[in-house]
This record gives sequence, structure tokens and C-alpha cells, in this order.
Amino acid sequence: MNFNLLLNKYPGLSGFQLAILIVGIFFLLGLNLPKSFSLLGLIFIVGLVWGRCELKTLIRAPLVVSSIILLVAFGISFSISQFQLGFWSWTGGSIADLVTFTLYPSLALSVGWVSRRTFLSRRAMCIAVIAFAVGGLCYVLLSLAISRDPWWRYNEVFHSVVTVPWGDHGMSGQNVGSVEQRAMPALVLAGSLPLLLVRKSLGWLVQALLAFLVSMIAIYAFWSLHGHFGYIVLSVVVAPSLFLMINRHWRVPLFSFVGSIISISLYTQRLCDERLPMQLAFIQYIADAPWGGRRISFSFEGCPGQGVIKFGPPPISLHLPHNIFLDVINDVGILPAFFLILACSLLLGGLTKAFILFYNKANWAISDALMFGLVAFVVTQAMFQPFLYSDRSMFVASFLLTGAMLAELEFRSLVDVNLS
Repeated sequence: MNFNLLLNKYPGLSGFQLAILIVGIFFLLGLNLPKSFSLLGLIFIVGLVWGRCELKTLIRAPLVVSSIILLVAFGISFSISQFQLGFWSWTGGSIADLVTFTLYPSLALSVGWVSRRTFLSRRAMCIAVIAFAVGGLCYVLLSLAISRDPWWRYNEVFHSVVTVPWGDHGMSGQNVGSVEQRAMPALVLAGSLPLLLVRKSLGWLVQALLAFLVSMIAIYAFWSLHGHFGYIVLSVVVAPSLFLMINRHWRVPLFSFVGSIISISLYTQRLCDERLPMQLAFIQYIADAPWGGRRISFSFEGCPGQGVIKFGPPPISLHLPHNIFLDVINDVGILPAFFLILACSLLLGGLTKAFILFYNKANWAISDALMFGLVAFVVTQAMFQPFLYSDRSMFVASFLLTGAMLAELEFRSLVDVNLS
């Protein structure tokens, strides 16, 4: 691993020790241990200390600077509204929330950027993603084992609640959707499978086998938790690499056929999740409470067999739209959501532009497949889970990895320009 710059500064460290440090931190983040959120603070300190010489390069990255400003505006407006509406008070928990939403997203984006430009190599980024994915998958498997009696009852499916090994309230029941999302990062490995299989050496084939096993275990976890969106992530993750492997004459017909099957399934509600009709209905009622306050209430028709479902403020069980932007609107209104939508649109647009550039150049590498899979996972979580509240460590970590990916993709773009 290329840590030469960092090792020159800190000669007591070896590349192997740094790799172990990265694996350990991101594995623990994925494992969702109690107080693991504080590990992000450690990452920020280490990243800023070791990457401080590159902070000035942020000025030459207008996309990153604009996103940081918008994220700070989101955090400030979000926090002020939370206090004004009475959801937060000047206590320890609310002060921690104030720091989390006001500083952490922009700080994470900055640290990810400078870390990649100084000491974090492309291989280290891939190792961090894999460690985070494996940690999350271990957390899900432990939850399934604890919830089953006996623990090896492999064919038991959970539809609503599963027991988690640890959390804010110790060993307790948690919604299956919140647990399912921890297994989704493991699917990013599936995106590298087509690229690994075309390699002829034994080492690459062994890596392909390991990626396949991890992906299959993740799929089994989704089945056990009666999940739906993991399969969407899997489809999106493998599509780019699979597209390159298929004969070019068959690409458009095959993917058009698959797209038609999915469209027909959605239209006929053979493929259905109640979150989709709920979000569509929620959008129609935003005008009833544009400044938040958790006052939106309505009924909507669920999937076949579910009947009419009620949405509204607690104690109604369904009180979150399960979409990061709609959740913000429901809580604190359209202004903080506007800043967050702009920031995320800029970041996603920058990543998408770079991915298209590399894909058109037929230079799609294994690291690109992993990063693309990570983006697909984050987007799915943001659109169909209460990401902001159910897993704040994953929410903040997504900006950390986004900053690193933007720095990596900018570097690759400059290399391509210089070589062309």
C-alpha cells in the first residue's frame, strides 16, 4: 500500500500497521458497537492532523467547497428549527445532536478529501469499504442468531422485529429494516465479481470466490429479514461490470428486457413495498405543514393485501416517510431540506460525471466497481430508509467516503487528461 508520504512523517508506522488500523476502525463502525459513533471523531482528528498540509487544496475544489457550505447551512437551519419546535432542549443529548448535524457532515467531507490526497491510497479505500461491509454483515448475522431459538434455525424469517446484540438499550428488539441496512454494504463486493472472474490467476479467482460467498451471505440475510431493497442494490451494483462483459450486440436488448420486467412488476404491484405509495402520498401533503413540526397526517392504499394504512405523528406507528429529504421536511420543514438536497445533488452529480467518464474510456477498474456500489447503497438508503435517524454513523460515514471518492476521481480525471 502506498503510504510513503505518511510513513516519512511518522517513521514508527508501517504500511501493515496502517492497514490494520483502517480495517479495525471501519470494521468496528460496521459492527455498530455501542459508542462506535465516537470512532468518527477519532477519524476526523487523525485525518486533519495527517492531512492538514492539503487543506488549502479545498479552495481549488469548488464542488467540495460549495457542498461544505450547503451542508453547514443545512446543519444550522436544521438545528435551529429543532430547538424552535421543541424537539431538542439544551441537554447533553441535544447538544450532541447539534454537533452531529452542524459540524460532522461537512467535516467528514473535508477529512475524506484531504485524506485521499495525502496518505489514503486507492487500495486503502477499498480495504476500508470491505472492512465496513464485513463488520455490518457480522452484526446482522449475530442479530439473526440471537433472535432464533435455537440459533441454527436457518429457515426462520422475521417480518417486523429482530433482536440486536447491542445498542442504546442493550440487547433489544429492533425493526428489521434498520438491521437489514447493515448488510447492504456487503453487496458492493458483488460489483467486482465480473471483473475478478475474467482474471486468469489463482489469486484473483480466490478473491472472486470470497466476494461471491460474502454476497450470498448478504442475500441470505435479506431473505431472513424479509427485505426488499437489498435486491435493488444488488441489481444496480452488478449492472456496469456485467454490461462490459456481455457482447455489445446483446447489451441493449438484454437490459431493455430486464428493465421491462421490472417496470411491469412495479406497475402491476407484483413488486411492491409500502414505502413507495407512502412517499408519493406524503409529497401531496407537504403544503399542509411546509415548516415542519411532524404535523402531516394522511391515509394511503398500501400494497396488495395491506389495505388502507395510516400515516401521522406519534403514537401512530408509521410516522417517518423513510426518505432522508422527506424526513427532514416532516421534522423541520422545506428550508433545511432545500440545503441538503442541493448539497447531495452537487456531490452525486460530481460522482456520476466521473463514473461516466471512466466507463466511456473502458477503464472500469475493480476499485471503480466498489465505489459505484457504495454510492448505489448510500442512495438507496437515503431514498428508502430513515437514514438520518436510524443510523447516524452510517449517514456521517457516507460523507467521509464521498470526500475520499471525489478526491480519487479528480486525480484519475487529471491523469486521463494528461495522458490524452
